[in-house]
Amino acid sequence: MQYSKTRHKAETKTDKNGKYRVHFLIKDDEQQTERDKEASISKSYSLIFDLKNLNPEKYIVPDDMIVATLSVDPPITELAGEGKTTIRYGYSFERGKSYTENLYIPQKKYIQVTLKGFVSQYSGNYYDSFGIDIAFPYGGEGATDHSFPGTKYGYERINDLFILYDQEERTFQIPFALNENNIITLTRRKDGVRSTEEYQLFVTEETPVNLVYEY
Repeated sequence: MQYSKTRHKAETKTDKNGKYRVHFLIKDDEQQTERDKEASISKSYSLIFDLKNLNPEKYIVPDDMIVATLSVDPPITELAGEGKTTIRYGYSFERGKSYTENLYIPQKKYIQVTLKGFVSQYSGNYYDSFGIDIAFPYGGEGATDHSFPGTKYGYERINDLFILYDQEERTFQIPFALNENNIITLTRRKDGVRSTEEYQLFVTEETPVNLVYEY
C-alpha cells in the first residue's frame, strides 16, 4: 500500500522581466532522515510553474506536447488539447540554503514539413510507417538528468504525432523552437524493421520556410 501527502508551501509570481523569488520554511518533519530512508519513506519538493499568461501563439506551451491516441487500429493520434498550462520539477531542498532555479520556455515557429515517397507493402497492417519527431531545449536548468546538447536546460520532444501509415505524402504544420537548435528524428519502418536518422536544425524567423523528407 502506498500513501502520499502533499503540503502547499508557498506561491509567488514573476515580475515583468520573468524573475521570481519564493521563501518557505522547512519544518523538522519535512526533512529526509536516515530513519525515513530505512522505512522507504521519500520526502521531496516540487516547483510547479504555471505558464497560463504566456501567449500560446508565441511560445511552446505544454499543450503543444501532449499527444492523445484516438485509435490503435488504424493508428490515429492528435494533440490532446487539454488546456494544460503547468509543468512540474522535483527537487531536494535543504534547510538554510538558497537555490537558483531558472526556467526556459522557447518561442515558437511553425514550419511546413512534408513527408513523401512512402509506400507500404502491408496495406492495413501498419507494419511500415514514416514519421518525424522534434526535440528542443525546454524547462528547468539542471532539473533533469539529461540536458539538451549545448545548453544548461532539459528538453522536450513532440513525438507519435506526425506519422504516415497509409498515405504516400502529407504536409504537417510542426512547431519548432525559434532561435534554437532543434533535433529532428526521422523514423522509418520498412518490412517491420525500424531505422532512424537524426539531424540538428537551427531555426530563425527567416529560415527554414519548409522542409521535405523522402521515405
